[in-house]
Amino acid sequence: MEKKKPDQAVSDRIIAKRILTKMKLQWQRKVVNIKNVIAGPRIAEELLKTVVSQKDLAGFHPAHAAYVYTQNQASVMSEQLTALKEMGPFVDIISRAEDLYMPSAPPMSPLTRSYFSCWAFFDACAGPANETIGTTILEVGAAFGMHADLLRLMRLMQDSRMAFYMHRGRDGDISVLEDLVTGAVYRAIVPAGYKGQENENWYIRLLPSPFPGGQEYVVFTLRRGASGLPRVARLLPPNAFPNRGLRRI
Repeated sequence: MEKKKPDQAVSDRIIAKRILTKMKLQWQRKVVNIKNVIAGPRIAEELLKTVVSQKDLAGFHPAHAAYVYTQNQASVMSEQLTALKEMGPFVDIISRAEDLYMPSAPPMSPLTRSYFSCWAFFDACAGPANETIGTTILEVGAAFGMHADLLRLMRLMQDSRMAFYMHRGRDGDISVLEDLVTGAVYRAIVPAGYKGQENENWYIRLLPSPFPGGQEYVVFTLRRGASGLPRVARLLPPNAFPNRGLRRI
């Protein structure tokens, strides 16, 4: 399903529009619910415990750390927004997918939590405008003063997708990857540490450098199988897409 771009007019996004209208109305009326006053600080405190600290990010590559922090913030905001009834369509989709693909008991899923979270926030669409939790966060964040850099990084993640790439070799610590659809070639860091082998097929989420003027992309989600190789690399032959006939994944 095609995702709508983050700069799409909010009037086209019914879910985001309803949430913004509701939040602005409550803000203007200064409606106070005593139960929310009592529960609010406790809930906020619990959510803030899940936010990664600078100490937690110290061991990450700076480009990777920027996206880890952004994904973490998206998770916190998603927890708050999905409590609203207007977000019901997302909750239904993600709950069903989580039960199916992320079971809490064996057999365990080969999907990582990072993979599933990115799909849930930025790929799972609902409504006639194909809204995502990510586009809703962007609309609410822009309306209520989210920091410009966090908005920018959130937009980059919202614009991303899982896709197939051919590993074209290494240049020092940099992996050279070719998009199997467009033929575009990217130089990327791989925070997971997997170096790969030339002509492997990778199924990854590739993000541009979070820093203005940065050249290297970031392999944010890399699925790996039991042998240590990316799962899809073991399933697909090197010539799986000789004519690049694959469309948007």
